[in-house]
Amino acid sequence: MKYFFTPVLICAITLSTANAQEVRRIPVQFEQFFNSYSIINPASCGSTAKIELQSGRQQHGGPWKNISTTFASGLFKIEAEKSHNFHAIGLSFIADKEGQYLKQSRFYINYAWHTQLTKKISLAAGTSLGFLSFLVSASSANLSGGATAPDATLGLWLYSRAFYAGISMNQIFNSRLTPLEETTKLVRHYNLTGGYVLHITESFDLTPRVLIRYAPEFPLDFDFAANAVIKGIVSTGLNYRHQKGVVPMVGFEKLAIANGNLKAMFSYAFPVGRSARDLKTYELMLNYQMLPAKRKARK
Repeated sequence: MKYFFTPVLICAITLSTANAQEVRRIPVQFEQFFNSYSIINPASCGSTAKIELQSGRQQHGGPWKNISTTFASGLFKIEAEKSHNFHAIGLSFIADKEGQYLKQSRFYINYAWHTQLTKKISLAAGTSLGFLSFLVSASSANLSGGATAPDATLGLWLYSRAFYAGISMNQIFNSRLTPLEETTKLVRHYNLTGGYVLHITESFDLTPRVLIRYAPEFPLDFDFAANAVIKGIVSTGLNYRHQKGVVPMVGFEKLAIANGNLKAMFSYAFPVGRSARDLKTYELMLNYQMLPAKRKARK
């Protein structure tokens, strides 16, 4: 979920040097990927709440401070009584800013179909369909320009209260945009995700999670995160991003507001490996889940 879509600059520069006419791009990956599954895999939509609202922002510091990604999404479930199936429908918006002159925006309609396989396990299939807009603002050296292209994602999501596993294919059209002279290709790529909830004690839960992203001509992305929830309120954890960074995070879970729960988490990434030493990143994620209304017992 960072899916929201600022490029990996080092890879983009390398590829553009080899082929000056085309730059290949994959979306920005959030350090808190487990709080942005709706943009990684649309089949996950509707698996945790009847109505859900999400927002998040990733901001770089130091010399990269003008690069940021912001997203917002919302969904609701459509259920029928005495049915093992239901639908989830939603919208998502992602905005990337790369300095003063480059801006990218994505807008999607999300849909997921869920069916119950057993009393505890369900399976969902989902898709996101929308478009990406790439805008280059005018500067003293360049004219302004813009381009728009279709984009879509497909995914599967297997889940229960104790675990989840998903696979998705993103940027399936391999769309190309040419806002000015240079062409940008949205590279098709694949995500594999999973997680399992360990109930250590009555007041302490630990959830390890993994995300693997494969895109042709890009380094393999591998994230392993684990976060603990203490007494159902305080959340803390760590994400290790292979050859990229270590990300400590802290927040709270299930803060009751109106007829729902608010979740918030803040993280700060420290670079390791091949990442630029001065590339530090922070994220803030918010999630509000509305609980289903309690049904009155029949007399």
